[in-house]
Amino acid sequence: MEPYRGIAGRQALLPYEVELCNTLGITDKEYFEFVETVAEYARNRGKGYELIPDIQAGPAAGAFALYTATGTLTILGQIVVGISLQAIAYLLTPKPKTPEGPPSLTVGGIQGRSRFAPQFDFNSLQELAALGTFVPLVYSKKGVRVNSQLLFSQIKTTGLGEILSVVTLFSHGELGDKPDFESFAIGDSLLENFSERKLALYFNTGLGGVNRLNNSHKFADTIAPETNNLGNRGYREYSTNDPFSVKIDKNNNASDYRFSTSTSGTKTSFTQSRFGLFSPMPNGNAFRVPWESILFGLDANDDFKNRQLPHKIRKILNRYPQYCAVVGSQSSGTRINASKGNTFKYRIYGAAREAAFIEQPLDQEGTRLYGDSTFFTSRDVRLFQDTEDNTTSRKHNKFAPYGSEDAKSFVDTVRNQADDSIHVGQQYMMGTALVTCTKALDGRQWSPDSYFTKDYEFTVDEPGLIEIQDVDGINNPFETLNLQRVSLALVANTKACQITELGIKSKVYRRINGFPNLNAVPSAEVMLNTEDKNGSISVGGMSKYVTRYSFFKLQGRPQHSTSEFKDICNKYLCIKGDSPVEQYNTISIHHQKGQYEYRLLPVSGNYILSANNPVREAYVLKHSAPILVNNYTNFANPIKVFIHAEPLVLPNTSQIASGTTVTNNREWRRFNDDFEDSYANTGGPITQLNRSNNSYQGGVDPTTLSASWSYENITDPAYPGENFPNVYNSSRGLAVVLQKGAVKWRLVYYTGGITAVTLFEANAGTMPTANGQLPTSFTAIGERDGVLRKVEIGSLVSSTATENRYKVSVSVPVSNQLVQTVTTVTPSTAAGSGSGATLKVTYYANNSFRSFQIENQGTGYTVGSILRFTINDGTNNLTTDAIVTSIDQQESGHSQKLAERLANLDKDHLRKMRLQKPYYEETSYNPNNKIADYFLYDAEESSHESNPEHEIVFINEILDSAEGEVSPTYSKLAIAGLRIDSSREFETFNSLSAFIKSGIKILPLSDNSAPYNASSSTTKTSSNNFPEIAYDLLTNQDYGAASTIGVLSVDKTRMALASGYCKANCFEWDGVIDKRFNLREFIFEHAGNNLCDFNILGGQFSLSPGLPIDSNSKKIKFDAVVGGNEIPIRALFTDGNIKDLQVTFLNPEERQMFKAVVIYRKDNENGFPENITKTFSYIESGQSEADREKLPEEVFDFSNWCTSEAHVRIFAGIALATRKLVDHAITFETSPTSVLNLIPGQYVRLVSESTHTNRFDNGIITESGEVISREPITGNPQIYYWKPGSTDEVREASLSSAPNNVLFTVKTTDESDRLYKIESITYGEEGFVKVAATHVPLTSDKKLAILEKIQWQNPNSCELNNTVFEQRFEDMD
Repeated sequence: MEPYRGIAGRQALLPYEVELCNTLGITDKEYFEFVETVAEYARNRGKGYELIPDIQAGPAAGAFALYTATGTLTILGQIVVGISLQAIAYLLTPKPKTPEGPPSLTVGGIQGRSRFAPQFDFNSLQELAALGTFVPLVYSKKGVRVNSQLLFSQIKTTGLGEILSVVTLFSHGELGDKPDFESFAIGDSLLENFSERKLALYFNTGLGGVNRLNNSHKFADTIAPETNNLGNRGYREYSTNDPFSVKIDKNNNASDYRFSTSTSGTKTSFTQSRFGLFSPMPNGNAFRVPWESILFGLDANDDFKNRQLPHKIRKILNRYPQYCAVVGSQSSGTRINASKGNTFKYRIYGAAREAAFIEQPLDQEGTRLYGDSTFFTSRDVRLFQDTEDNTTSRKHNKFAPYGSEDAKSFVDTVRNQADDSIHVGQQYMMGTALVTCTKALDGRQWSPDSYFTKDYEFTVDEPGLIEIQDVDGINNPFETLNLQRVSLALVANTKACQITELGIKSKVYRRINGFPNLNAVPSAEVMLNTEDKNGSISVGGMSKYVTRYSFFKLQGRPQHSTSEFKDICNKYLCIKGDSPVEQYNTISIHHQKGQYEYRLLPVSGNYILSANNPVREAYVLKHSAPILVNNYTNFANPIKVFIHAEPLVLPNTSQIASGTTVTNNREWRRFNDDFEDSYANTGGPITQLNRSNNSYQGGVDPTTLSASWSYENITDPAYPGENFPNVYNSSRGLAVVLQKGAVKWRLVYYTGGITAVTLFEANAGTMPTANGQLPTSFTAIGERDGVLRKVEIGSLVSSTATENRYKVSVSVPVSNQLVQTVTTVTPSTAAGSGSGATLKVTYYANNSFRSFQIENQGTGYTVGSILRFTINDGTNNLTTDAIVTSIDQQESGHSQKLAERLANLDKDHLRKMRLQKPYYEETSYNPNNKIADYFLYDAEESSHESNPEHEIVFINEILDSAEGEVSPTYSKLAIAGLRIDSSREFETFNSLSAFIKSGIKILPLSDNSAPYNASSSTTKTSSNNFPEIAYDLLTNQDYGAASTIGVLSVDKTRMALASGYCKANCFEWDGVIDKRFNLREFIFEHAGNNLCDFNILGGQFSLSPGLPIDSNSKKIKFDAVVGGNEIPIRALFTDGNIKDLQVTFLNPEERQMFKAVVIYRKDNENGFPENITKTFSYIESGQSEADREKLPEEVFDFSNWCTSEAHVRIFAGIALATRKLVDHAITFETSPTSVLNLIPGQYVRLVSESTHTNRFDNGIITESGEVISREPITGNPQIYYWKPGSTDEVREASLSSAPNNVLFTVKTTDESDRLYKIESITYGEEGFVKVAATHVPLTSDKKLAILEKIQWQNPNSCELNNTVFEQRFEDMD
């Protein structure tokens, strides 16, 4: 009988049943009432059953029900109540509702107090495993690639990059062995392809107790150092004993730090991470065209020389306004302390005639040129009048014939860019105030052809200083407070911590692109000489990166606070850069445990430079700089900010206009201010060679060499024949004396009654002067005899008003072979000119080091000449070249004063004026360029031109174990530790993976060799046997269900049999359990995949072979015969000992054939797995290959654990055969005595003659007598019918005699003798036992039909006979 109810209620109508209901005009409720009534009729015992006993279970039967001591329900210990969930049946066929089983179990989670841990920069980093994250379990014996979870992460900056440290979790439990180094990978990149010097890899297999990584866990193939060579960073970044502890600085002493077993988590993704001021807009700033070299050739055309060239000079010196400014009623240059809510206007001016680009008439004295009459006199006025039409149509004729069209075009571009950069609703920095554009007073886009002025209105969000200017102002780039686009970085702690480290990436630079090389501009004398000879001078172009400073403030506040951000560093921070290379710096903030928000607020460089800034010093962040500590007490709890930085001393107010070497880029200066001819000369004495200190060092300075040392045996000058005591004592000996206030320190020998003898003396410039600050050792070259010595300084002996005296010992090299030689050489002139120079050369025996100084300057040398000399150190001839970089001009023959030359130029006053006035007198063309927010020339480029310069690239959140936080021990966890430099290969850290060959060590249930009997071993080993894995999950105390189920609830004997069965047939499970799962469902599913039955028998869990096996070898017997030893029949059921037999048929849709698509994994040892897809179909008689191609696909993904094609073939074949052949299951009730010693999973025979119906034989007889049904009905069968709308009961008749307009179903009576496999035995009502079983189709020779054509190629191997297999199952790949 087809049951009329599903598990959750009534079945839905099938499509053809909907048609029947619509034709008869009945509801689905009426239809199902008919189906239910017919089912009751079919269950009534028919004629001929009078003599068959009607079994009943009375009270006596129920009296046998007992509970055993273990709590499992039995009948006198013989009836096993349980279920056997058959794999293939579960996957492919519906079953009767199973009895309620044990509760669902979830295993594998670990709970803790915090996150589960006690990524060129890494622009993406894996998230830390969160609280309650499932801990992966790795089971393998052949190998599986495993992705790890992140437990600990910390990024450190290196100045030009980052180093990432991570601890990752691979598995709970102890692994059998650590993976090979060659198998580790980040993403799809193997670590073995990365430089061994840039990574350090550690692995711990997962022992109990404290399981932190140490140097013994390190792979020898990886040699990234724990140390650095930076004294300002304490020479060490990582601990050897605990390489994944956290280095924590204590104070501003680089050597005062500690390593803490703290937890750290790194975040690399933020919504507001970039910060900086960019896209600056002019505020009354000037623009200038590039400088050019102007010569008045003696033979040049007078019109060109006397009329046109002065125009070019004027143009070069002119300052063009850029017609953009913050405007107001105040006078130009007024700076206002703007309050929140104040409004300001920014104006982009435009007009048809703009005075800056149109020539104005000159007065009679030419005063519009430079504001006085000394440059051009009245007679020169005619030279500057435009001879062409001077009407309004000539818009940009200023400085004709050169005109101002180029300047106008540049200024138009600036105005266009300003208009494009301003958008209503966006935030900007106006001076130092944060403002938002709230209104555009003209909706048109500004255009140079539109001739209109456009204003924008801004409202102050945060107070600051704003400067009012005129739109036609011509200020230097550093002189005004400009409007700029702004990005603010805002980040917050994601967890409470005590230390927050902010990693900052910056790209800061300026670039000069195509501007004349001002440093090479010749002197006035050279210009005059060249003009006298009708020559020409061409100044080469300059394209190079130069220095820029970019400033910002560090601010903070407690998270969720309504207070304003407060500065938490006492000075402005800045980045200094001179190339488009990213710099990386870290700011470490130590605070009370909590969560804070941090803001990095960019600051205008022009404000930093201005007199309005009272703080005339900033901190330049630099990785190698000394450590500085800022204490901030303005919060409820003190904050310490640790940075590595150097102080930047800003110009004082009197220096701002011209700038200093700190703020000026030398490339914008012309150096020949004294008019000396230092580029064209006829020679002179040498004043400087190619080292600024007049010395050259080749090779390695022997004073820096490390060597073995011994105390020096020095003869006592006061007592001939005796030696100096090596260590100072009260009567006589050596000491270091540092004179207070003096510039010398001395190594002296003291003896009673004898004047102290000075052995060495040196400048104190590099020596500290405070007590206790002397270094522990240093080296010096003795001037007495040239022998290298090492001086080791001890404790302070005595202190007077004039000196401090320290204990000391002196050592010399054991070899004592560094004999110094000082000699004078006369170098040859290898290039250029000159002679007579001599050099004093110092060198050492058998050492390539040599240095030299000028002894005699010689004569006739030109800049660029090369001096060459050779010395022999006792072994090698060492040749040295020195380049002349400066000579004595007073002796060069070109010392005639400019005044004398100019006195002869009265007839050529234009040349004279050119040299006396700003064209040549100007030497600094772009002061304060390192700091200025804006630009003066078109040739300028900058890192802040269009984008923010800085970005927060990581936050390390550290819970300090020294503050009472729990240190992670990683007990019983298999973990890896990796320290790796960021690089082009590794910019993203998503997951560290490894090929783990030996998974968790678990208890073996069976031997590892034939006949795979039950094992008695208690030694745990790695396993890929699923029954052993299931047993481990059910019984493990650490990560399994032992506390819920326990060992006594698992049938170990049956599990051992299943274990041997899987080993004998090569069913292996090499995989990872990496997410939460229902344990019962997991074991059920994977037992089926491994062709096992999952049993719950008498309250005990177990697995058993799902197919007949050879009792000795445990190999599957594909040709086993029913009734033999491999498939014994355990019981016979007939109509005489059962009741309520129900048959569940599969409908045609459920029996739809399919293509089985099975995915398994092909592993490459230490490499990456490849998923293999195999597709099979069932070969039916009369079916073409094209027909099978059209079948739907059903996918079985075994890639997480299966690596065997034979396994895949067996599974697919059985799945397809089951779908084809298995068409029903049954349930019935029987007496308890009928199931004695019967257990689920066994085979039984059922012989029955039963009457039943099938929903798919339902139909209707219409009003006209037409019969409508799903399938054609042949003959005149007996039917049950019902007339809708009547009160009649369901009646029985032949089809031909039934009335019209009725609903009917065909009555079927079968006598069957079939084989079934028991799925469950449960207690029913009234003391009966309920049995559920699945039909097992047989071949004609009594073998299992689903196993037909599946056979071993060799009984002793796990290789299938594919030829026979493909007679029944097509391999479609």
